[in-house]
Amino acid sequence: MSENIGENIKRIRKSKKITQKELALLLKQKFDVEIGQSAISQYEKNIINISYDMLLKIAEALQVSINQLLGIEEETPVDKIQKEIESLNNSISDAESQLKEEEKKISRITSMLEEDPENIKLKDQKREHENNCNNLNNFINERENEMTVLLSRVERFPYYQDYVKKEIEDRIEGVSKSENPEEYIKLIKYKSLYDRIDNIKDNNLQRTLLDHFNTLNNIGKNVAISRVRELNMIKLYTQDETIIINDDEAD
Repeated sequence: MSENIGENIKRIRKSKKITQKELALLLKQKFDVEIGQSAISQYEKNIINISYDMLLKIAEALQVSINQLLGIEEETPVDKIQKEIESLNNSISDAESQLKEEEKKISRITSMLEEDPENIKLKDQKREHENNCNNLNNFINERENEMTVLLSRVERFPYYQDYVKKEIEDRIEGVSKSENPEEYIKLIKYKSLYDRIDNIKDNNLQRTLLDHFNTLNNIGKNVAISRVRELNMIKLYTQDETIIINDDEAD
């Protein structure tokens, strides 16, 4: 592991677009450490051993954990939440498959009841499958609500938007479906997962908007519709949010 420390420092430093000279300056400013560019170069080439105290200072200067410099893999909070979201997504997919099967059974039984409407056994079977559908729908709604809660936690991290949207799409474009099918399928599953999350968010927003709208009387509803039309004429409220964010960053 110690043989890779220098390589890790170099890789992380370069990823942050910091030169060896700038890193030495950061150490001087933060810790009043007198160190030159040549020493940083020797650390990165593993020519001289680096003390644990100096390693801590370099980690602080580069704004990474000590484990990252040591090459110890660690999960970020977003990674952990993502795994929980993936698990919920798999549960929902399984439940949706079961729901389709139950609906098929109900359809078959309904057809049979048309020929034999007084068949008590068929009626009981139909009720059982309808109850199963209700239970599965409730299960799906509960899991989707849990995903929404987890999503709100992920969104607190500033790099969420890039991680979910831009990075996944860019990585899909950069992966060859034929040369690396496993990675390609994994990324497609990620994209599908976040498409589902976006749909859940949109549905929740629509439900919230409708709930508030339905509390209004007819006069209030007409005013609300008029206000929405006004908002539709303002570019700030109709433009893609990611474009707005990028415009702000450019300033």
